[in-house]
Amino acid sequence: ADALSFRNEQAKHIGATDPAALEQIEANLAAQKETMAGGFETLKSEDEDAGLVEETEALWQKYVDESATGIAASRAGDKAKATSILLTVGEESFVPFEKSLDDWRAEEHEEGNEAYADAQSTQSSARTTTLVLLLIALVGGGAIAFFLSRSISRGAGEMLRAAEGIAEGDVEQTV
Repeated sequence: ADALSFRNEQAKHIGATDPAALEQIEANLAAQKETMAGGFETLKSEDEDAGLVEETEALWQKYVDESATGIAASRAGDKAKATSILLTVGEESFVPFEKSLDDWRAEEHEEGNEAYADAQSTQSSARTTTLVLLLIALVGGGAIAFFLSRSISRGAGEMLRAAEGIAEGDVEQTV
């Protein structure tokens, strides 16, 4: 449930005439009000958002309190008074509440964009580091392979020269 659906339920209440429908709408309003209050409670745990949460919650509570007289007028059958109250309260309380929500969403969006940029930067740094380490490993591995093969081939060359010397009759070869 969100604030706009709460407001829509209030408008339905004004338009409803059937007592059972009014009862159902009032039950919906109570459930939505409780859901909204619970949503604010869960958000209060984020310290950096505490000020915005409290401001938004206070504006919501102000709207709920002020619009209750409109629902009472609707329940009493004074639909014109109920409409007038809800329209007035909408301008005076609901619009500032919506603005507070929009400000909060904008701040959260900005924080999300910053977190995304940080993640991209970290990923880019990790990729660069990985490529540099891979290049160092390839160069190091190539150098080791070169010197190892050179060492082996040098020993094999000495063995070949000694074998050729022995073949020519010089048995005094050192390897």
